[in-house]
Amino acid sequence: MSAAEHDPDPASAALDVFLEFREADMLLWRRAGSALGLSAMAMLALAQVLRAHARGAPVRQVDLSEALQLSPAGTSAIVTALEERDLVRRVPSATDGRAVNIVPGDGSAEIGAGLLAADDVFLRLVAEVSPEGLRGFLHIMGGMRALSGRKFSDG
Repeated sequence: MSAAEHDPDPASAALDVFLEFREADMLLWRRAGSALGLSAMAMLALAQVLRAHARGAPVRQVDLSEALQLSPAGTSAIVTALEERDLVRRVPSATDGRAVNIVPGDGSAEIGAGLLAADDVFLRLVAEVSPEGLRGFLHIMGGMRALSGRKFSDG
């Protein structure tokens, strides 16, 4: 039983659930990365590429730097590690001759399928939430986004 199930204060219970989720999420990324010899940050970069590709959106290396709040050199090192494992490829941008897009590599299919399956589970759960509950969730997540200082895309 989680700490949230024992706490009569709804706000404290929500915080407990959020913290439990965050810890579980961090462990998931660490374990997945460890199995491939990659850092959790590399796994997050791969997830960005796979999700964008599933939406048909290009991912430039500079976009990854901004999304993950990494230096260009740090992002390049992560992309190189992913590329060495055939999880991503660098390809010239069709619209900007100076830019490089990062696309899924042949070795990413299984990871991508698992990631998208997890996303589908989340979407099914969200579909069960009332519009009022969803607005509350979005309000909380928006506040956490602002707290983190991280830039998130609309998509």
